[in-house]
Amino acid sequence: MRQTEWAKLFPTKDSLQKVVSSFYQKLFNDTMVSFLFANTNKEKLIQTQTDFLAKAFGISQSYAGKPPASAHTHLKILPGHFDRRLKILEETLNESHLPKQAIDDWLKLENSFRNKIIT
Repeated sequence: MRQTEWAKLFPTKDSLQKVVSSFYQKLFNDTMVSFLFANTNKEKLIQTQTDFLAKAFGISQSYAGKPPASAHTHLKILPGHFDRRLKILEETLNESHLPKQAIDDWLKLENSFRNKIIT
């Protein structure tokens, strides 16, 4: 999707953050992946991820966090963990009633980091 289409879906960072927050709430409660978030400040993570996605989608230019590969070096993320995260993301995006193209593009973006994050 183009930047203008993302901006229509998420006219404010707050609208994007609602989806991101719902997603991370599920991750923090999921039995397969919640342990990866032990000792993690959920609110800070949601804000950082919202900023990252807003920049990736062309909605905003501000992102001061680490690149995905270096942000996850301290974690032992296996393929099953990554796949579980994608499944939960897809469920969340569908529950948020995003258009299919937006869901497909968001999942494609996330999946582009697979080889950089899986250890």
